[in-house]
Amino acid sequence: IGIRRSQTDSADSDNYFITTGLRHMFSPVTQCEVTIGWDIIDNEIVGHTSNLRGALRFSTMSEFLTYNIGYSRELNSVSGVSTSPVVSQTVYINIVGRHTRQLSSNIGANYAKNNSLSGDQVDIQSFNISAGAVYTIRAWLTGSLSVSHFRQDSEVTSVTSAQDIERNLIMLQVSASWGT
Repeated sequence: IGIRRSQTDSADSDNYFITTGLRHMFSPVTQCEVTIGWDIIDNEIVGHTSNLRGALRFSTMSEFLTYNIGYSRELNSVSGVSTSPVVSQTVYINIVGRHTRQLSSNIGANYAKNNSLSGDQVDIQSFNISAGAVYTIRAWLTGSLSVSHFRQDSEVTSVTSAQDIERNLIMLQVSASWGT
């Protein structure tokens, strides 16, 4: 059960949601999770609206790899490009590998579709693919390298909608920690 309040220059929005779920362990290394619920939004511009929300996740592990796949659907009250409610649907897959005690890696991809609940103010598809590695130099010092590609396509050409975006990102990080 949750409440989220969003405010923009042109509209205030209250989002109420309730979600229930079930997780089943098929084996000690394989699990599935299903959630389902309802979103209710009170928006100053579009009024009262509601929609189904939910998710399906599947995960399995082997000695060195963990695989995750999933789907989610939810209603966002303010999407960043629109003040009207947007239905967001995402499909993802990622794989995490543990190669040694010090070295792990990951690769992942997702596809997202965002559409206005009513009308065509928002019609956006995005794709993301990423890969990375983390190396533990000492217990208190780690280094990581990640690479990602992101592409967003907007099917709406109005001035208020999102634009097409393409972004490549390479990150090199060094992290230190201390204490317990």
